[in-house]
Amino acid sequence: MDKLTPPASRGNSSSQESTLTPEKTVNIPIPATEEKKVLTDHKQEQGLEELQNLLDLDQEAIMTKCRLLIEKLNTASVLVFPSTCDEKQQLEVYQRLSRYYIQALELSSFREKLEDAQRNKQLDALYVYENIFLQRVKQDPEWYFHPEQCKLAGLDDYQRLVLRDDPMYGDWDEYRLTYHTYQGDLEYVKFREEISAKIKWIEDEAALFGDQRMRNELVALFQSLKIALQFRDIPGRSEHINNLRFDFKDRKDLVGLYLELWKRVAKNKVNFGEALRQLYKEDIFPSRRALIKFALDSCPDTSLVKY
Repeated sequence: MDKLTPPASRGNSSSQESTLTPEKTVNIPIPATEEKKVLTDHKQEQGLEELQNLLDLDQEAIMTKCRLLIEKLNTASVLVFPSTCDEKQQLEVYQRLSRYYIQALELSSFREKLEDAQRNKQLDALYVYENIFLQRVKQDPEWYFHPEQCKLAGLDDYQRLVLRDDPMYGDWDEYRLTYHTYQGDLEYVKFREEISAKIKWIEDEAALFGDQRMRNELVALFQSLKIALQFRDIPGRSEHINNLRFDFKDRKDLVGLYLELWKRVAKNKVNFGEALRQLYKEDIFPSRRALIKFALDSCPDTSLVKY
């Protein structure tokens, strides 16, 4: 049996064979932007279909789905670092933090402070830290390296950064001891970006204030839990979800309520009490009806107004 050989290596045994050419298929390339648009449209259609399927479920079914996702999520564990730095470790920490301070000044307009820092650059790290760096701790309006966390071994420098204690933070001490990592905070930002992009539908007035509000909130919770599964490094994930629900439930409609009050008081020249009475009577914000009634009962200039 003759061996099969590629056409190019065969002899031209006949004119017919030499004139035959393989039939070519013409592929019309799809522009990258068009292909991306098709994929995006397809994903959006899938997302809308999935959302509609969820909205068609009853509340108990959605709650069951939420519970299953919650079981899959890792619970946040607070890391504890009981040991303190030894002398060598402490020296290294102070040296690094001092360099951060000098580098920050180099990027700022505080030339006089920079010159002082550079003059002391070769001094003992503890001296630099206590006499220069800690001054910034007292003056920095928002972020600083906490002195106590600078003494703990096992932390990276990002975990030594804390927000300044302010009355607006109710659990500041607890927050300080969570030792958030850079990766965790970065994932949290991405998590919230995903949330805001994929759950925009609940910002619709009908979704927030309609008859199906509770079910809509459960669907939004399910979607946020599903997104949270993609971000395993987020600490205190349940706290983020609860904050999300608080945003949806307790903040979105308040913006509309305050805006409506402002329109009536500032534009229509109606006094505040009368504006409240109108909102209560018209029942524009049913979820805030009890709050409006409480305000009416507490407002001096509406105490005699029937509503």
